[in-house]
Amino acid sequence: MKKSLKKLVKEQVERSVYEAECVLQTSRKENFTDILTTIRAIAGVTIVNVVEAAKALTQQKEVSILRVKFIPIDYGLDGYTKLLVSKILNLSGVFGFHMKEIEGYEQRQQKKRHAQRVKSQMPSYFKR
Repeated sequence: MKKSLKKLVKEQVERSVYEAECVLQTSRKENFTDILTTIRAIAGVTIVNVVEAAKALTQQKEVSILRVKFIPIDYGLDGYTKLLVSKILNLSGVFGFHMKEIEGYEQRQQKKRHAQRVKSQMPSYFKR
């Protein structure tokens, strides 16, 4: 079976995308949306989603959980993640940032297959 060039390119890009669950501590005085926009503008970052909205830690700080998708460019995975963390920590209004978990293509595919297996084993009245 022949794959189209478009499908091959898409598959290769998917394999090089990583997804990280991250904790971001920011100033409550800074515009949170502006901070996210600046993170999205960093080379290699493809998507930034808020998993848990910002919660106040103190009168000055808030914390939120993000999912960041990125393609590690130029430095390999370790070098890129160190660079990304450094760039985010240097943003105005950011007090702390760390990656809790990084998933590659294979981990995402395993989760997807597991979810499909669980769904296929559910009674039909749960599959709406």
